[in-house]
Amino acid sequence: MEKKNDYTIASVQRALRILKLFDNQHKEMTLTEISNRADMRKGTMLRILETLRAEHFVRYDSRTKRYQLGVAIYMLSASAFSFNDLAAVVRSYVESVTRELNLVAHLGVLQEDKIVLIDRVLPNSNFSVYDLYSIIGGEIEPHCTGVGKVISAFADPETRKRLLDTCSFARKSPNTITDRQEYERVLEKVRQQGYAVNVGENEEYLKCITYPIFDAKHEIMAALRRESFSASTRSWMIAATKLCGGLQPRCPRSLGRVLYKVIYSKTWETMFLLWI
Repeated sequence: MEKKNDYTIASVQRALRILKLFDNQHKEMTLTEISNRADMRKGTMLRILETLRAEHFVRYDSRTKRYQLGVAIYMLSASAFSFNDLAAVVRSYVESVTRELNLVAHLGVLQEDKIVLIDRVLPNSNFSVYDLYSIIGGEIEPHCTGVGKVISAFADPETRKRLLDTCSFARKSPNTITDRQEYERVLEKVRQQGYAVNVGENEEYLKCITYPIFDAKHEIMAALRRESFSASTRSWMIAATKLCGGLQPRCPRSLGRVLYKVIYSKTWETMFLLWI
């Protein structure tokens, strides 16, 4: 039996649980929807939401009568992960390429059998985070994302089984892989070629290439995703190539050792990364 922690504050726990309800499938919710998901009375829910709104952790759209995460969440996330060694090192090398080719980069890690996005690099300050479905600190499913594919593919067999056992395999777009056996074949291909490609499997208009970051023991520690809304396939892949060229020689051994070589495929007329 789990021992009760006498130092927890029930109202704070409720507020934090409410914030966790805002995920990729529930980015905006009405008071009724939040109350139902939290199994909480509307009166209590309203007081908590208004408190969170006063501190900018949620915001309320009076036109749609829906709540969504506020700017304080993004500021807090950015502050938390700016001190993360891995995120800091990776960010220092992706920013220039991201700006040059107008692409977005995401960094994801495995935390307690959950795949979580821990950092995002935008191409410019005018790019709105509300254009993206991804939430920093948010959990993502493995079957329909590049980060999910890479982390699942290179995880140890037991971890990979747990990830797939809990995966919904829900259809997010016409391109989503919904069959577990088919997905396992895709993971085998990812392991062989050393990277994952995702073309509209989560969001139909989005394409990305994702590659692993290994630790000194060559164990998967993170996945870095480069994505585009409209860039040509060629420029999108060339961006990934440029990025890897910056990461490999400078990334400290304690954070990861990336070995790669670039090959050109005439069939696809694109640049690919082959990890060795």
